[in-house]
Amino acid sequence: MIICPECQSENSEQAKVCANCGAKLVANAMPGHGPVSSSDIGGIPTESLDPKQIGEQEKQERLLGLRHADSGKFFSFPTNGNFTVGRVSVGQSILPDMDFSPIQGFEAGVSRLHALINVSAEGVSITDLGSSNGSSVNGRKLDQHVEQKIENGDKIQFGRLTLEAIIRL
Repeated sequence: MIICPECQSENSEQAKVCANCGAKLVANAMPGHGPVSSSDIGGIPTESLDPKQIGEQEKQERLLGLRHADSGKFFSFPTNGNFTVGRVSVGQSILPDMDFSPIQGFEAGVSRLHALINVSAEGVSITDLGSSNGSSVNGRKLDQHVEQKIENGDKIQFGRLTLEAIIRL
């Protein structure tokens, strides 16, 4: 973990900016010794990224995840693989990899295990897991349990919660 010198939040070793305050992180930073911060949601590191704050070098690096426009929260996919998205509730035995509870997932109708995101060398896809309120890509409702490819800039909706796909491989 890297500790943000600005706000003292914990960040994953791979984070370049603090997920909590957006400060630039320094590897092996200790509290009070440079910028570092992050919060983990469902085990996936998240970052609040303002496009204006991303430097030219960082723009060239791999960036993959979903950005919530209202809060600025960025939910990143650190590696290739399958990731469940949804919300955490009390007493839930199977937790999603990515928890949308902090951005009003419950109020927006996000199911506990809402969808599956697949990240591979071929690209990124989404599959609705039979959620109560459905999923859509760019306004087009997804059929349950049918994989749909997504591209950079696509608007993904889980219930009434809308996020933008950020895909730079």
